[in-house]
Amino acid sequence: MTTSLTSRVLKLEQEFFPTLSPAQIKALTYNGSLETRDSHLYGEFAFLASGLKPCLLICFPDPKLNRFYTEQVVNKAIENSQNLQCYSIQRDIISDEMNLRGTSIVVNRDTTHASQIVKLLEDETFNSISEDKLAVFLDYPGSLPSSAEELDSMLEVAYLDATRQVNWLIRSSEDPIIVTTFAAQESEVDKVKEHFQRYRAKMLEMNIDLQILIRKPK
Repeated sequence: MTTSLTSRVLKLEQEFFPTLSPAQIKALTYNGSLETRDSHLYGEFAFLASGLKPCLLICFPDPKLNRFYTEQVVNKAIENSQNLQCYSIQRDIISDEMNLRGTSIVVNRDTTHASQIVKLLEDETFNSISEDKLAVFLDYPGSLPSSAEELDSMLEVAYLDATRQVNWLIRSSEDPIIVTTFAAQESEVDKVKEHFQRYRAKMLEMNIDLQILIRKPK
């Protein structure tokens, strides 16, 4: 089921992204600083469906793009799923870094934190969340800086799909594709590496060659 869902998401994404206008591509790639393919979320769906993470966040730069992606990719991909449910956020849910209004959250109801996540999303009085709690829900092992000292020690972490060829993955390039990114502190590197090894082992079961990149922000 996990591989078939991931394959379905990737196929829908390959149909979706070419339909975007030049203005949407410009916004999506932050004026060309990223590759369009690095916005693909099939890797996040693989993590979600395999039970590695309880939910994933769809948060492109443009809320209209979030809605379009949800309609054209997410809803079609999970329409027959028994355990995945998508919530489109239509109210303010504010963290220190962002407002979740206009985003979508896909929850795997079979995971540890799912009941808590669903309860909060369905509670209309729930309008704020800490970055630490959000990181737990998204299963990010790192944390954002909360001081000038932590800003100096911040690292960027990316998990990359370096798969060359499997029967469901069509590649236009041999370059690795970014499948998730998050921030971490230098003191959290060991925890990040343990997290990565757990993810890599699970993805190898799907013939996905997951690699890791840790670097200082440019």
